[in-house]
Amino acid sequence: MRPFVFLYMLAGLAVAVGAKASEPTMSVPVLANSLVSGDVIGERDLTWVDMPRRQVTQTMVVNSRDLVGMAVRRPLMSNNPVRFADIQRPILVKRGSLVTMVVKTQNMTLTAVGRAQENGAKGDHIRLSNVSSNTSISGIVTSEREVMIVSSSRIAGLAQ
Repeated sequence: MRPFVFLYMLAGLAVAVGAKASEPTMSVPVLANSLVSGDVIGERDLTWVDMPRRQVTQTMVVNSRDLVGMAVRRPLMSNNPVRFADIQRPILVKRGSLVTMVVKTQNMTLTAVGRAQENGAKGDHIRLSNVSSNTSISGIVTSEREVMIVSSSRIAGLAQ
């Protein structure tokens, strides 16, 4: 809403008296404390502030469910709105780390050690190399340091 102004004459001079009408606000989740890159946001890390609705943009996270469990991409200060670009799913597999590669069929489970060629969050497809054979293979991150190999044609690459 725009401010409004009353004009009136007093002893031959124009005098303006203004008042700002109350602006509609929106409660937005913000960080209660500053966080650094890689920190995972928990429910206790959040507090709420009221912001003028006109300042809330589509790039801001306005629902706490979209923040809890997410990792911070870069250092973030407390009491500032969080943008979607500031957060990501937590990295479970780091590039260069050793992981357990798993192939499951109806009759067996086969595991081998691999090295991640890229970072990955849960559900991400990443490239790996079998440590013993140096064969390239791809899989889906299922948990911390574990990758599921889904292509049956790649089982040979895992077993070499």
